Amino acid sequence: MIFRAILIGLGFLGTRAVFSVEKNKMYYANEEYRIKGINWFGIETRCNCPHGLWIHNTEFYLDLIQAKQFNSIRVPFSFEVAMNLDAVLPPDCVSADPYVWGFTARKYLHHLFYNAQKRKISILLDFHSDHGVIQPYPTSGISKNEIFQAWKNILVEYSPYKNLIGIDIKNEPHGGVNWQEWSQFVLEFVSFVKTTIPSFQGLFWVQGIEEQSDFSAWGGSFSKLDTNLGVNPNPRIVFSPHVYGVSVRGINSLTDGAAQWDEWFGFLNNYYENLVCIGEIGGFNGGSDATWHQNVLSYLVSKGITNFYYWCLNPDSMDTGGILAPDWTTLDQSKIDFCYNIQPHPTFIDF
Repeated sequence: MIFRAILIGLGFLGTRAVFSVEKNKMYYANEEYRIKGINWFGIETRCNCPHGLWIHNTEFYLDLIQAKQFNSIRVPFSFEVAMNLDAVLPPDCVSADPYVWGFTARKYLHHLFYNAQKRKISILLDFHSDHGVIQPYPTSGISKNEIFQAWKNILVEYSPYKNLIGIDIKNEPHGGVNWQEWSQFVLEFVSFVKTTIPSFQGLFWVQGIEEQSDFSAWGGSFSKLDTNLGVNPNPRIVFSPHVYGVSVRGINSLTDGAAQWDEWFGFLNNYYENLVCIGEIGGFNGGSDATWHQNVLSYLVSKGITNFYYWCLNPDSMDTGGILAPDWTTLDQSKIDFCYNIQPHPTFIDF
């Protein structure tokens, strides 16, 4: 791999410091690392790369992310991309980014890691979908072994990057899964990675599940957290609820309130030392959804839950929109302000 050899020579791969968690805080080496993150999707679609590269190039978006003080990007990918990293990026998806014309998904992700690291931005990789769908737990389209193999492909390729903060094991468990089933899957997966890809030294993001009885978001509830994860928890595990309001879950979400959020995830800081980092939070932030945004903002700040990834950069998320308007250029200042008010002091470090 000539591209990897060049990066090693430039110091972007090789021996890395280690992300760790202690007493509900994350550290990189000995420095506390506070996350103000943004989701940027598209690699999980037919484009095999983040969306928007038909309007601006990669550096434009990374410069914008850095300028608005987001220090981490959650990058969703699909099973199909992980199993075919040499798929070429479709020309119409990258028409405004000539540097990456002819790139494969493999080479584009190296490009993204390299340019994010130059800007002191970390990356969280997220196994988001297969067959074009966010599948129920663990998936209805592929086997557990296929999920493990997909992650092995990804981690063998990208685990040496110093700015790989962690991996989000499986996006949004839902469809009737219980915590016993989900925790067993998580523990088997963590053991597999530690044994098979010891070069990966990042953290494991574990989402909640969908509690159908109280209408939580997919991946949103830890209310019945299994003791297998709750007793002697692995310090490399990050609890990562998804938190959505009116735009995604409808007007009934206005009744959530502190008691409901406490039940779903707010209690975690009181009982466990694992970091709580919201993996997705967002919405159109207008009308009744703006009311929900203000309610959840007050709650999160009061609980000290200030590490998060906002959904999302993209304006083409149908049920939330993004921090960018449909022109992929104009910013939604209300969402920028919301993110600032949750985490006004993100950590930027040289990896």
